[in-house]
Amino acid sequence: MTSGCYDNVDLNYLSIITGIGVEYKEDKYKVTYEILNSEKSTDSIQMKSYTVSGTGENINDAFDNANTYLSKKPYYSH
Repeated sequence: MTSGCYDNVDLNYLSIITGIGVEYKEDKYKVTYEILNSEKSTDSIQMKSYTVSGTGENINDAFDNANTYLSKKPYYSH
């Protein structure tokens, strides 16, 4: 019998979220993610980031809307 991690997800398949901003303005919530984007070149790895935002009538809708803009599974590192 062998063992392993059945729910293991490779880092290449995760959107690593390093920061989250939440705003409430004009009766709507806005959630903004800062997502880590590492680029590997021949001699080094450069760490960059980008942002994705979503809005909604409630906080859950705003998070769900922001998640639709991600191409990978969200990973909340903190």
